[in-house]
Amino acid sequence: INAEYGKNNYIQIDIQHYHFLSIIHTQIITHNMEDKSILSFKIFFQLEGQTGSNIRRFRMDYRPTYEQFVEFMFKLYAPLYHPELRIQYVDTEGDKINVASQIEWEEMLVELSKDSIIKLNVIDGVKPYYKDGPHPTLIRSYNYPPSPQTTSETDGRVSDRVTDCLKQLFPGNNIIPTNIPSFLTPAVRLINVAGCEADIDIDVGMLSNLLFRYGFDLLEQKQYLKGRDIYRALLTLDPKHMLATYNIACAESLLGNDTAALGWLEAAVKLGYDNVNHLLNDSDLDFVKNHPRFIQIVKQLQSTDTDTDTETETQTHTTEPEPEYVSPATTEQTVTTPPPTEQPECVSPPPSEPTPEQVSQSSAETESQPETLIQSTEQPPQPVIVVPPHKWASELSVLHDIGYDNDQLLLLILENNNGDIQRTVLQLLEF
Repeated sequence: INAEYGKNNYIQIDIQHYHFLSIIHTQIITHNMEDKSILSFKIFFQLEGQTGSNIRRFRMDYRPTYEQFVEFMFKLYAPLYHPELRIQYVDTEGDKINVASQIEWEEMLVELSKDSIIKLNVIDGVKPYYKDGPHPTLIRSYNYPPSPQTTSETDGRVSDRVTDCLKQLFPGNNIIPTNIPSFLTPAVRLINVAGCEADIDIDVGMLSNLLFRYGFDLLEQKQYLKGRDIYRALLTLDPKHMLATYNIACAESLLGNDTAALGWLEAAVKLGYDNVNHLLNDSDLDFVKNHPRFIQIVKQLQSTDTDTDTETETQTHTTEPEPEYVSPATTEQTVTTPPPTEQPECVSPPPSEPTPEQVSQSSAETESQPETLIQSTEQPPQPVIVVPPHKWASELSVLHDIGYDNDQLLLLILENNNGDIQRTVLQLLEF
């Protein structure tokens, strides 16, 4: 992706080193400071063209990371503040120190740990800003490992979806190549900054997986609004993502938006969602379960299941019976062995009167052949092993629709997750 930066400016940054340390120190600071007191901030805006002093003050009830602080500032003070402005503090030696990364943010918190109020200056960054540049453009699309070149029509569609998706993940819907959110760094990499251009390399498949996992984690953390927005961005990238659509319905239900929740749930069903049992037992949808539209959705799915069962039964009675085959499986299965059926007693016909010729021939054979005991080689009928339909059959069907086809692995993970499809997909993404 190409984004205009400006004339006569050049920035160099060891982006891999930066991202690696940023992720590590984000975890460290969150762990070590989660039990500290609330932080108070005083912000001094010192921007070009500003008349008079502009001082703001606020308090945060948690120890934010650098990324969280920037996001909070943007929500609170946009358009006055944007992520390309610089943040400064004055250390104990009276020097003005710039903060532009998690490492520097952590050092600042340590340096100012004795202060009751953290004082920060917000000053202009390097102009012109990326946020004021034109819409990003596609340089090229490629497959790894290499495969035949995609068509320009496909490239255009991918470019539009990727850029529109990424914009939703940056503050102000502006892609800032030098301020990529940390959760995106495995899939979105800054590979070149030179002059007025910055190049970003994006792994589209990994981006989809990251968004699904991140959205799920946010819902688990009860950040329903942010989780919903992440899934909306994922749908921009992949409009037919069934589970993302279903999870938006869950988020809207948890937010108390019944109309939106039911609309997204109906959309998920149209995309192929048909797990009635999960639908009925999902506590995320408790807010809408008494709504007539929800009841109608359940009836529609149950009717579809009934029609499928009826069609299967009809085919069973009208088609030629196939020899039963039991495939070996590595996962545990319940095997039912029916008792052998009683065989009707065979009645042999009465022997006919032998003719004199037959009698003489029989006598001759008896004299010439030694007496031999003949045993029947016919084996008794073996019981047929019947494997009942697996209890996760409907879940398997959903996973097949997504594109997973290793049933042995799927059944093992489903069993470990007690049939939870979303947790199963998250585990599959780790392989």
